[in-house]
Amino acid sequence: MAVSNLASLFYTRSNAIRLDRHLVSLVVLIVAYVPLVTRRDWLQFVDESDNFLGGYLIAHGEVLYRDYFSHHMPLPYYLAAIPALLGAHDLGGFRAFTSLVILAFWAYIVVRFWKRIPPAILSVLILTIAIGCWSFYGNMLLAETIEAYCLLIVCLSFYAFPDLDFGRADQLVVALAVFGAAMCTLLSFYPFAILLGYYVYRRIRTGQFSNVAAFIRQEAPFAALLVIPFVATACLLAVTGSLATFVQDAFIFNQVYYSKYALAGDPLRVLAVLLRSDYHLLRSDLQPLAWTTFGGFGLIANAFAFVLVVRGRGLAAGLTYAAVAATSRGRGVAFHDEPYYLLSIGAVSATMIVTGSWLLTAAKDFSRGLARGNAVRGALALGAAVYLLLIAVFYVNLARAFPWESRSSNQLTYQQVIQATTRPGDKIWIVPLNFYDYLMADRMPATRYAFYLPWLADSPAINTAILHDLARSRPPVIIYPQGIGLLTFQAGTPELLVLDQYGQWLRQQLSVDYVVADQNDPLLRQVLLRKDIAPDLRRRLRNAGLDHSLAPAPTATLENGK
Repeated sequence: MAVSNLASLFYTRSNAIRLDRHLVSLVVLIVAYVPLVTRRDWLQFVDESDNFLGGYLIAHGEVLYRDYFSHHMPLPYYLAAIPALLGAHDLGGFRAFTSLVILAFWAYIVVRFWKRIPPAILSVLILTIAIGCWSFYGNMLLAETIEAYCLLIVCLSFYAFPDLDFGRADQLVVALAVFGAAMCTLLSFYPFAILLGYYVYRRIRTGQFSNVAAFIRQEAPFAALLVIPFVATACLLAVTGSLATFVQDAFIFNQVYYSKYALAGDPLRVLAVLLRSDYHLLRSDLQPLAWTTFGGFGLIANAFAFVLVVRGRGLAAGLTYAAVAATSRGRGVAFHDEPYYLLSIGAVSATMIVTGSWLLTAAKDFSRGLARGNAVRGALALGAAVYLLLIAVFYVNLARAFPWESRSSNQLTYQQVIQATTRPGDKIWIVPLNFYDYLMADRMPATRYAFYLPWLADSPAINTAILHDLARSRPPVIIYPQGIGLLTFQAGTPELLVLDQYGQWLRQQLSVDYVVADQNDPLLRQVLLRKDIAPDLRRRLRNAGLDHSLAPAPTATLENGK
């Protein structure tokens, strides 16, 4: 009741003026959307540009997995194909589409749950996401962004319907959300498996089922809605001739090669990695100095929300919430943990409204003399005041992290080189990973492996396939930087993986047909030109004002990237 009373503050109590709830929701959405669309050029990120490039290639007739290697799930690529089909080829165009996708999630949350969850909580949730999403790259078209909203919608549905007696339309939305999250990242299996267990438990407890067969008959339509999208996707992949490569790239490759650098090779070991990451989070974010950070205060809010869920819905619901929050984190990296952050923002929003309601009620009681001498109410009021103070500091820190200056951070280092040395229709190769230059140069990758990271270099089959693709497409130019490294973390220990080392064998093979553009130029020493047309390509570089050295480029075999 107290929460509902506080929610009524969103409406005027005057009989002369009463704001309609739809108008309030519209204002909230507009205010939240403004920073999302006006800061759409903030920060370029490689995982996002991978999705952009995949969508761009799909829009140009390429088939994901068959023509473009990825060890990620397919949904973000097909979403990115929509703006690419509409003509987007730069950061602003793709981000404008992304902002509309996020706005659609917000609008659904507000419209669907406004009557079942206090509107004050929903409003604070949306506005806090708008302020804080920059801390975990939530403005970007990432797999974790879509997964996070799908998980949030399912969790809100579970909360809005205590008995989980969904109508057919809500069942369809939940099924699509589960499918969407799974088609973004397989890690979503863990929180959804926990929610499935709670769903079965709750439906058996509250349903009128005489036996197991009756339960199965009752839930069969919902189960069909959950399964059909996955079957349809498998059929689509089979029709396009990419089902086998999808299984090889997104499953087997991750188990055999990627597991050496991140996560693990089987579901139980992956779960162990996630729980170990949670342990490190607890150790770091329980420190007093971390209480005002996103991670630290999010942990406090989740603990508070756990208590509220237990009080309102029972221990099973509380434990389910805690388990979902624990398994929604990725690897302790901001964008991988986005589902956890959205759940944490939900916890912050709910606990702020509840705590504010407690404080207002206590203030009213004290003003009337009803609570004087009541130590319990006094302690609750004091605790509520302290908690709201922490929330205030939390929001101040969120505001400080907001990109108040809208400026592009795109680094198109090689675009001029590519434009000078290639013509429309030519293919290029850029390593280790710089997807965005493909887009801005409007050039297709010369191999289905558009990037080259240590987990690819570990595969003899992939190395052979890359050389085969390059021999067939014969790109005029290859961007192959020297001395560039990739920082990874194994069990919390940083490790620098340098391209000159893990790509040494491939670089030596490339030296048979390619030469460095100019060993003495900081930029051109990272550019390999095809030997048979190297003089013409160097002439083009000079004409473009990019070759500042008069010395001829070396033609000796490259060793160790030098």
